[in-house]
Amino acid sequence: MSKSPEAPVTPIVPDLQFIGWQIAEQTFSDGEGAAKLLDYLQGAAYAIGFSIWKEGGVPRGQMHYVAETIAQAGKARWVELTMDPAFIAFLSADPEGRA
Repeated sequence: MSKSPEAPVTPIVPDLQFIGWQIAEQTFSDGEGAAKLLDYLQGAAYAIGFSIWKEGGVPRGQMHYVAETIAQAGKARWVELTMDPAFIAFLSADPEGRA
């Protein structure tokens, strides 16, 4: 049997802003705080940046861009979620944040 030629591999280009945004959404949804958000954003940036670099998609010097893009998007979405007037009203109803 002859070996069939392998199809060329198309590199996956992650949407870094979407990843940061989704991490903020999930962290907020789970009721976790900003410290956890920063941990998750940092972990995602490391994992994604390393994977892209390993595949040759991002030069080592550009890893900062990957991390910064994910972090900025995640922090911006977190601010949008926590500054939502309905959320602020909910927290204002009770100092402990209980309904």
